[in-house]
Amino acid sequence: MSGREAQFRRVVTARQQALLRTAYLLTQSDADAQDLVQEALARTYAKLGNLTDETGVESYIRRCMTSIFIDKGRRRQLFMIRRHVLAAGESSTADVDAADHRDHLRGLLAMLPRRQRVCVVLRFYEDLSIEQTARLLGWAPGTVKRETHDALAALRRTVTTAEEA
Repeated sequence: MSGREAQFRRVVTARQQALLRTAYLLTQSDADAQDLVQEALARTYAKLGNLTDETGVESYIRRCMTSIFIDKGRRRQLFMIRRHVLAAGESSTADVDAADHRDHLRGLLAMLPRRQRVCVVLRFYEDLSIEQTARLLGWAPGTVKRETHDALAALRRTVTTAEEA
């Protein structure tokens, strides 16, 4: 096994659960999250010769994940806005326990277009800066700002609409 393959194994072993959590937030499905991580790992493994360090390996895996996720979204647009807005309007926040709260947040994320969801997950779940997110996605920082701004505005509108109902 080459040094790069060993490096790849170390990254996968150490970061697999974190990658799966991120993939789950993006896809909203355990099976789809596993498929997304697996496809990203396969693409990364094929490019090992181009990667120089463990940080580069993990960054490349995450970039593959987000690219795959966005590309698949271009082929199929599945939004569940109505169901989640109605569900949000039926329960008060005081009655929502932790599991319901997590489900509600996942539902809100699912309503967002894929590019916006990627930005929200990377910026606020992964706690990446605008510059780090832009670098990871291969986008301009202004694009990350715009997608994040639009996502937060959409989430605010959804919550406001649900509270008014």
